[in-house]
Amino acid sequence: KFGRERAEKMFGAVGEPIEVHRAFQRIFVDGTELEQVCLFGEDWQLPGGKMKCVGAMDAFSTFVFDPTIFAGPYREEMSIEALCRVMTPPDHLTEEQLAFHPYVGWTFGIPEAWTPDNDRTLIGPAYIPALLDLGSRLELPATYHSDAKAPLEWWFGWLKSRLKGLPGTVLSPRHSRDIKQ
Repeated sequence: KFGRERAEKMFGAVGEPIEVHRAFQRIFVDGTELEQVCLFGEDWQLPGGKMKCVGAMDAFSTFVFDPTIFAGPYREEMSIEALCRVMTPPDHLTEEQLAFHPYVGWTFGIPEAWTPDNDRTLIGPAYIPALLDLGSRLELPATYHSDAKAPLEWWFGWLKSRLKGLPGTVLSPRHSRDIKQ
């Protein structure tokens, strides 16, 4: 509609492609704010705060590890919990789930490189030496480089679309299309 140049700017790839040849070569880590709130309790139906999510994804297989979902501001310990879920075997799976997807029990390990968001509250500077001691390196994406972790950002969008409209979803005046008549 607006020409080839506008289409390239809108849909063309930005930046350098990230080459990955095997699993656990690079793990993307990022956080997002969900549109849902948690309640103080069953008997006290007051919103306690918006939910947030820290997720990790293998760049080679695009496997999403069990995300850390919490209420309140971003905290370093929530990000470290997400990193631990990458490096340790999943302990929350039932026997039936493991029988149906046996490979999921083996999806853990120490990656060669972490690519987190540039936000200092995601992985604090105090945790970087510990990650380096594990044999991993930390590679920060370029500032304001939104496509550095595009597959994980896409997954966050998919997750939000699946949760949209569930009880606890926050509706605001700026999203009038979400309010059903």
